[in-house]
Amino acid sequence: MSYSDTECPYCDGGQEINHDDGYGYEEGQTFEQECEKCGKTFVYSTYISYNHEARKADCLNGEPHDYQPITTYPKIATKMMCAMCDDERQPTLEERVKYQLDVGEKLFFVTELANILQEVKRTNL
Repeated sequence: MSYSDTECPYCDGGQEINHDDGYGYEEGQTFEQECEKCGKTFVYSTYISYNHEARKADCLNGEPHDYQPITTYPKIATKMMCAMCDDERQPTLEERVKYQLDVGEKLFFVTELANILQEVKRTNL
């Protein structure tokens, strides 16, 4: 089964709307297209609709937030996001330790600093 945007009003053949260079996306205008099956030209209009998905957010009704780390690179830039309401905040010190959010970066910088100091010491002797 193939996907089609609409059907030709003449032959009911499935049509993929040609959106080359953004053609056919503007709402409230009439656009033309030739049917790939019967060759007749038809017109179409574009309508945009919005869908809303509701979900529970117990944290907005007296329960605690369920903050989880958002995966980022570098890890030190990680923020915490509530799994229920999508609220974001910086991680606490306890969360930084729990999720090891700055261990790798700090170790890298400490190692680099030690290498630089060692090189400076070697070249000054």
